[in-house]
Amino acid sequence: MLKRFTSVALLALLSGCSTMSGQWSEKVEVEPTVPAASEATSLPAETSERQALAALPEVDIPEVKGQTQTRFDDALAFMQAGDWAAAEVLLEKVTEQQPELAGPWANLGIVRERLGQSGEAEFSKALEANPANCYVRNHLGVAARKQGDFAKAEEHYLACLATYPNHAPVRLNLGILYELYMGRYSEALAAYQDYQLVLDEPDPKVNGWLVDLERRVAAYAQR
Repeated sequence: MLKRFTSVALLALLSGCSTMSGQWSEKVEVEPTVPAASEATSLPAETSERQALAALPEVDIPEVKGQTQTRFDDALAFMQAGDWAAAEVLLEKVTEQQPELAGPWANLGIVRERLGQSGEAEFSKALEANPANCYVRNHLGVAARKQGDFAKAEEHYLACLATYPNHAPVRLNLGILYELYMGRYSEALAAYQDYQLVLDEPDPKVNGWLVDLERRVAAYAQR
């Protein structure tokens, strides 16, 4: 049976602010965080992402071997419980056993960060295993933005969207990056519009952002 390990799939919100129509309006970045225990029992790729990967003949889906799945599930449970040291031990075993799997490397990177270490090497390994992993790209994009490397953040977001154009969190983060940090308002407007299109139902808050941003873009065009 073929399975793909992905990095964690739930989403947390990180706050940022921008002025909108003379008032403060919250704008948030979306990044992966620890999954609930109920969602740590299996590791299928997100359906749309699996379809995108299936269209790429150069991307192989590794087979999960031996005790890898059990150890990974146990590691996720430890992460959910906040026992980062125990999770680290298990994830180290998993990455030694099957270094070709992206998810264990990504989660080990998260664990190392929670332990006050750098997870950069582990996230790099995750991308080597699966360059199309949008959860890793999203995490690294937010991290790069926090470090002030806006070009690197954009690079990670665009690399995700090149193979998975319907990844809503990255669409949103790209818009926030363009608007709040790079001053590229026309591109921010397009990113927010694309974000709304990939949702089942448009986000009312982002609708408000769009109205304000459309006015600002129009005003700049008239100068």
